[in-house]
Order: sequence, then structure tokens, then C-alpha cells
Amino acid sequence: MVAQRSHYRIQYPVVDRPTLDLKRAGQFSIMNVSERGISLVTSEPHLDVGYEIKGVVRFKSGNTAAIEGKVLRTNDTQVVLLLDVGVSLPTIMEEQRWLLQKYNTLSLSDISGTPEV
Repeated sequence: MVAQRSHYRIQYPVVDRPTLDLKRAGQFSIMNVSERGISLVTSEPHLDVGYEIKGVVRFKSGNTAAIEGKVLRTNDTQVVLLLDVGVSLPTIMEEQRWLLQKYNTLSLSDISGTPEV
């Protein structure tokens, strides 16, 4: 049984992934984003669980969002952030519209290669 998420999550195609700029830790590619969480792509997780983050998300659409939170978990390929100050719902919806317009498809999982969960 798959648990229902409390916030809509956008999976990004590799070429349109936004970036997260962290002052003390560098820049990361974002795999998916919701109002309260972000999954970062990494080949070497160098952010420890509990590490407090503050940064700016830069979307390919031109939108930006200031975020704050902490590292929730890590594995060999990603770092998952839990946000206290996250991406606003209007920005999430605008990003969804931008991707749907660009790719002209009903299912973003078709273009991201990752099923929506």
C-alpha cells in the first residue's frame, strides 16, 4: 500500500530540473519539489541528516523561491529536505503549467522517467 502524500509533488525531466543554491554547501540539481519537501540529486551526499539549510530554488521557468529547512534523509543518489519555509502553492501550480505547456502532456511521469507517487 502506498501512502498518500499531503502535498502535490512535481517530478522534473532531467533537462528542466531546477537548482538549489545553498550558501554553505553549493548548488544542487532538484529531482522533485513540493510545498514542504525537495529531493536533491547527488553522487556524494555530503549533507548530514539534521543539517539546517537556507537557500534559493531557481526554476528553469524563471521563478525563484527562498527556502529554509533541514536534511530529512540521504542515500547514495539523493538528499531529501523537509522544509519549514517552502515553495508556495501558486509557484508549484505555475511550474506545473509551465511543464505541461512545454511538453504538452497530461502526465509529467511520462517525461521525468519517474512515476508520480
